[in-house]
Amino acid sequence: MSQHVAIAGATGAVGTEFLKLLEARDFPMKSLRLLASSRSAGSKLKFRGENLEVEELTPKSFKGIDIAFFSAGGSRSKEFAPHAVDSGAVVIDNSSAFRMDEKVPLVVPEINPKQAFEHQGLIANPNCSTIQMVVALNPIHRAANIQRVVVSTYQAVSGAGASAMEELKQQLRAWANDEPMKQEVFPTQIAFNLFPHIDVFQDNGYTKEEMKMVHETRKIMNAPNMQISAEICMFGAFMIFRVSWTIFISSLVYPLSWNTSMWGNRLNAIWVGNTSCFIGSSFAHARSCCLSSSIALAPAPETAVSGAGASAMEELKQQLRAWANDEPMKQEVFPTQIAFNLFPHIDVFQDNGYTKEEMKMVHETRKIMNAPNMQISAEICMFGAFMIFRVSWTIFISSLVYPLSWNTSMWGNRLNAIWVGNTSCFIGSSFAHARSCCLSSSIALAPAPETA
Repeated sequence: MSQHVAIAGATGAVGTEFLKLLEARDFPMKSLRLLASSRSAGSKLKFRGENLEVEELTPKSFKGIDIAFFSAGGSRSKEFAPHAVDSGAVVIDNSSAFRMDEKVPLVVPEINPKQAFEHQGLIANPNCSTIQMVVALNPIHRAANIQRVVVSTYQAVSGAGASAMEELKQQLRAWANDEPMKQEVFPTQIAFNLFPHIDVFQDNGYTKEEMKMVHETRKIMNAPNMQISAEICMFGAFMIFRVSWTIFISSLVYPLSWNTSMWGNRLNAIWVGNTSCFIGSSFAHARSCCLSSSIALAPAPETAVSGAGASAMEELKQQLRAWANDEPMKQEVFPTQIAFNLFPHIDVFQDNGYTKEEMKMVHETRKIMNAPNMQISAEICMFGAFMIFRVSWTIFISSLVYPLSWNTSMWGNRLNAIWVGNTSCFIGSSFAHARSCCLSSSIALAPAPETA
């Protein structure tokens, strides 16, 4: 049945993706109304070969509309979505405005599709990284009851909107032409950078973006008591998002299967006492929607890289300059494009499912710390930057001793703590540019000042 459709926020980064998807999927429509702010009103966007004029978003914009897609920001959703519902439209909202409203279903079609039909005019869409993780974890939770989740995400600037993407483009072109970089959207340079701080910090030491992921995961998976610690980072790429997670389950059920779809995924498993602990990851370009995925006990094929060094840096430089000048990118050192990319595979895989580089980290840590029996699971990724390295870690300790001190040196660091039974679980991170050698560092119980 053909519908009358409206897009609120049509000129934004997500709004333009709505247009591309509706056209690519040949969505049946009688009409399409494009809505945006007064600044964009009168501009035109192409759809199915026609130039459609953008109208100003007002409370009266939704007369005769059946479905309204909203991606104009939380404040505009709160202001205009009720008017759309009152006009008889079903609103599918991409902002965080209604996600935790008890009367509004928060839907991921692969997990809770029936809730979409229980709406009262509004359906909320989860955070990008939440969707990515829950689609992978839900089959495990159904089979084996996930007790705890520790997750780190790496998000492209598209999550911050069209202006953020333009700032990254400007900085990259400035770098390619030896010109000064401008900073307006971000308080620090985003090109070739990564920082664990998106949105404002809350009283509990987590950011607002991280708590979104915690609350949304619990609501979607109907797991209000699931213990979750999230750390969300932004890095200098356009359209790729990645999630690295550790889960603890109460039982192990075979068989578990794996469907990679358009994603790159991997999973390793270790056993801690009587608890099964899975270390895994999933990543996708923003346009690669995961339709279904469940988990196997072996890593899926990766987009392998086999080394770094001066030649690798030169290849990244060439690819960035090629991008800036609309020229073809060369691939000689890496078997896949490294510019604007991130992949969890450095060096060859070993028989145990870890890469050689990851096992180096395991063995070296045990030797340096004189801890031969320490249980360590490492996942090492490479991403398109020159001189920055970052480590995100979770540690479980048998006792807690005060005081603990922290020396940031030239690093940015943060730490959060959760308690699981009688075990103290610390979630933290540290990162540095390659030339910043860390001489000493120990742990504090509060996040240090961030670079964002």
